[in-house]
Amino acid sequence: VYISSAREFMQTPEEMVRIFSGQEGVEFNIFLSEGESHNSGGFLNSNIHIYEHGNPKFYQILEECAGIISTAGHSLLSEALYLGIPIYAIPVSLYEQHLNALVIEKNGFGIAYPKIAPQKLADFIENIPLFEKTIKSDKKALLRGAGQDKIIEFLDGLFSALSLNSGFGEIRKK
Repeated sequence: VYISSAREFMQTPEEMVRIFSGQEGVEFNIFLSEGESHNSGGFLNSNIHIYEHGNPKFYQILEECAGIISTAGHSLLSEALYLGIPIYAIPVSLYEQHLNALVIEKNGFGIAYPKIAPQKLADFIENIPLFEKTIKSDKKALLRGAGQDKIIEFLDGLFSALSLNSGFGEIRKK
C-alpha cells in the first residue's frame, strides 16, 4: 500500500488499518509520508506493517508483492504494470490520476475506486490472479520492453509527416 504524500488523501491511517485488519490471510505493507506512519491508531495486527516513504524495504516488498494499492500517480503504476502486478488505484484530485485509474479499470489491470472500501478490497484480492493474467497477456495498452526505439521511430515519423505537410525541411534554390 503506497499513499502519496503529494495530495490530501481522504482516509486516515487508522481507517485504512481497520479495513486491512478485516482481510484475514493477507499481509499489508503500508508506506505513508513522514509523521503519518506513526498514526496507525495503535491496533496493528500481525498482518499489517507500516513504513515511511523512502524506507529501503520498499523495493524488496515491491518485488515480492502480489498486488499494489496506491494513489493513482503514474510512476508506481507504470512500474507495477511493467512487473505484472495488479493495482487497486485510488485517484486523488489531479486529472492525471483519474486518467491513470481509468486505464487500470478499463483494461482489466485492477480496479479503481476513490477510497479503500472493504468490499472493493475483497474483490481486488480475490481477482488478483485474473488481473495478473490480463496484464501479462495485454497486447494493446502496455508497451513491452525498452520503449526508446519505438518512441524515436514514432517521433521520426511524426516529424517527417509534419515537414512534408508544412514545407519544413524543403531546400529551395534561389
